[in-house]
Amino acid sequence: MTADDQVWLESLWRESWGDVIVVSRGRIHCLLDLPTLIARDGMERVGAATYHLDGDIAELTSLNAVVTGRGVGSVLLAAVEAAPRALGV
Repeated sequence: MTADDQVWLESLWRESWGDVIVVSRGRIHCLLDLPTLIARDGMERVGAATYHLDGDIAELTSLNAVVTGRGVGSVLLAAVEAAPRALGV
């Protein structure tokens, strides 16, 4: 992930969620610290997803599709399912 990606993500999350901090299942997460997947269409960033690993449990913590009707959210969900599995979770 590049420095430009980090800047884009922080802007996306602040615009979408109001902050880079989310609370899920009673835990506070900083999205900047979580594993993050960025969806691209060519060079254009079209979405992002984060997840949290807790032992053998993976939890989706954020999902943003910048464009609608193109399956970005579905692709990100599938990628979030696959990434922890690749790590044995």
